[in-house]
Amino acid sequence: MVAPLVQQTIRRERASAYVVACFSDPGLTGAREEAKGSLVLGCGESAILHALTVGDQFGIISLSDLSTLRQRRMVRMMGLTSRYAGSAAISATAEEATSPLLIEKMVDAGRALASGGANVILMGCAGMAHFRSSLEDRLGMPVIDPTSSAVAMALGLCTLRESRLNESDP
Repeated sequence: MVAPLVQQTIRRERASAYVVACFSDPGLTGAREEAKGSLVLGCGESAILHALTVGDQFGIISLSDLSTLRQRRMVRMMGLTSRYAGSAAISATAEEATSPLLIEKMVDAGRALASGGANVILMGCAGMAHFRSSLEDRLGMPVIDPTSSAVAMALGLCTLRESRLNESDP
């Protein structure tokens, strides 16, 4: 349902870069086809790539069992199953992701992932961003906010693109 909306937004709002701010990266491939000449990043894909630079094994705190299935498929499609410690669901919806009541479930999920080998944790929903710092403190390991990862990557890539264009100017 979301993929066509992402593509409509790209057609309507021209930009140098776009970030799909849903961990499942709905419509990412189609959005890249739609955004000719613009950069399109998904926060899930970006967070996973970020995790590869921070730790050896990553785990994902997911909202639900269905989210876990999508995450497992994404990791498999990226060819990274050997670095994936798994996902742990907290039985919540995206709307509930901002509730302070979830922090204990997230800590428990992070600890379970750590016991399974993860040494970096990804938050599997853009709405979890405000938990990053306290979760990192409580788990004692790096925790990645997917939207921040994607935005940082977009800024960096746009800056590199701009500097290459400036280098080619006489």
